Amino acid sequence: MKTIFLALIPLFLLHAADRDIFDAARADDAARVKQLIADHVDIDKPAANGFTPLILAAYNGSPEVVAVLLANHADVHVGSRMGNALMAASFQGHVEIAAQLIKAGARVNDANESGGTALMYAALSGRTKVVQLLIANGAQVTARDHRGLDAATLAEQQGNQEMADLLRNAAKPR
Repeated sequence: MKTIFLALIPLFLLHAADRDIFDAARADDAARVKQLIADHVDIDKPAANGFTPLILAAYNGSPEVVAVLLANHADVHVGSRMGNALMAASFQGHVEIAAQLIKAGARVNDANESGGTALMYAALSGRTKVVQLLIANGAQVTARDHRGLDAATLAEQQGNQEMADLLRNAAKPR
């Protein structure tokens, strides 16, 4: 019985460390993230909700934590059913983080389960600087989600005609 209990201790500690990486990423605690990485926590393993530490740091606007995760080879392509780190940063308007992710190889035209892209998320939430960054890095302005809506239409539905016009102008052949 004692042997079984002792064998379970490392398993408990592993699960606690897994939880800690998500909490540290969410809390913008780069020092704790570094320590957990040194302790060999899997930085690409998603939580039960599908979010990775990189997605949480991108969503919460933690450029230092994003930098630490990227320096330790966090996979920019891992995502939940709702999207990846670039989509999270784009929705929140974190242009610096979006730029970090793109520089690290994030694909600007990846889509989530609903066909939504980072550009659509940025347009939906009125994030002009992020929209401009994504377009400058090859985002497909006319891409449509599974409902048939493009980024301009999503912006328009939010009452943001200026954003819709920006996107439609970007889609015009030059």
